[in-house]
Amino acid sequence: MELCQWNYANGTKPIVKLIVSVFLLVCILLPPKPVFAVESHAVILMYHRFGEDKYPATNIKIEQFIQQLDFISEKGFNVWPLAEIVHHLQNKIPMPDKVIAITIDDAYLSVYQIAYPLLLERNLPFTLFVSAGVVDKAYSAYMNWPQIQDMVGHGVSLGNHSLNHFYLVEQKDQVDSEIMSNQKRIAEMTGLQTLLFAYPYGEYDLEIANKVEALNYVGFGQQSGPVGENMDFRFLPRFPVSEQYANMQGFQDKLYSLPMPIAAVKPEEIRISLAVPSMMVSLKKPVLAKDSLRCFASGQGQANVRWMSQSRFIVQSKKPLVLRRSRYNCTMRDPVSGRFLWYSHVWLRPEIGEP
Repeated sequence: MELCQWNYANGTKPIVKLIVSVFLLVCILLPPKPVFAVESHAVILMYHRFGEDKYPATNIKIEQFIQQLDFISEKGFNVWPLAEIVHHLQNKIPMPDKVIAITIDDAYLSVYQIAYPLLLERNLPFTLFVSAGVVDKAYSAYMNWPQIQDMVGHGVSLGNHSLNHFYLVEQKDQVDSEIMSNQKRIAEMTGLQTLLFAYPYGEYDLEIANKVEALNYVGFGQQSGPVGENMDFRFLPRFPVSEQYANMQGFQDKLYSLPMPIAAVKPEEIRISLAVPSMMVSLKKPVLAKDSLRCFASGQGQANVRWMSQSRFIVQSKKPLVLRRSRYNCTMRDPVSGRFLWYSHVWLRPEIGEP
């Protein structure tokens, strides 16, 4: 933006004024570059069910999904295969702005019947995270192998979602076999190999994340936020999309979001015993417009935020976290572009169990 600043000196020639005026007009028309987002970044969307109204927490209505796909097309977003995004980020290869990936977990039948035709019609790539053991059981709510093979034949990529979709934090001795047996079965049935792994239910702890890394997989959670090249590839974020949070303004904010410039987060471990955990976030750069920071705790609304310095703040929920999986979601406006800088942190209390 400094290049767009100009003060006319006394006696400036008319032709120079004209040139400067044209230059300033171009600067105004060009989209402002964000202050913080200097690294490559992308947004990963995560879906589960389509047109299954009985499951509002994981379902997207068909008309909502079509509206989202139309928006992606109309606004010029680049939909890339997930593996291509990971390759660029890991190798710090520059990417254009407005790159997104579409991922779908669990291989429900509605993916094949509804989402797949809509995405195929638009020639949009997506990644399906599959639990092969669940597919093998031939449940009526899930796809079968011929349907998955049909999608693979049309360019759909597959990711690893563990063999049996267990709560891995309760089956730690089976993590390696769950991942490797699933990969073996996927390869047997489709010929595809993958090093992309999505945690079932978005649950993990550092011990499990280290196992995933040791197997050379890139891990994906279910916490919100865009991805950037300097993030932890053991548990990259994805934006969950469901009918409950599908208003177009919110969807737009997510697609245009940028990674918050995180230097460190304490504690790093997400598995907790405290019901009111405290999270300290250190940023890579000092923040001037600190008032735009907002943090929210799952099911509670706004959380308490206290700035320790221009580049460090502490977040704590106002009430105890009563769910098995909770999140602190923090956003802050980039002062130039107006886009949201986004970070989400998962808290896991396995002893609570599912509601």
